[in-house]
Amino acid sequence: MTPDALVQEGRTRDEHRPASLLQAQCRASAPRRLPVRQSTIKQVLTNTESTLRQYDLRGRAIAFGWSSEQIIVIGIDQGHSGASAADREGFQRLAADVSMGKAAAS
Repeated sequence: MTPDALVQEGRTRDEHRPASLLQAQCRASAPRRLPVRQSTIKQVLTNTESTLRQYDLRGRAIAFGWSSEQIIVIGIDQGHSGASAADREGFQRLAADVSMGKAAAS
């Protein structure tokens, strides 16, 4: 069964909880960060569909009941390898926000 079919039945793939319950929990929870990243500039330039799909996750979250203010897209790390946190401003901000309780870790 596809994830969309599960949602249509009122369930989610990962949680197997009623979608309305998941939506209520999302609306009441801490702001979420959506990191968007590809490891190299070549990937950014040639895998444009991947980048678009990552940004489209914001729309999916809104469709599940999140407000647009709850979703913070972090796209500053495009073209930076995930091998190190050095020179990855977005990742460093994400880690700091989670550790200070400003963003949810799940």
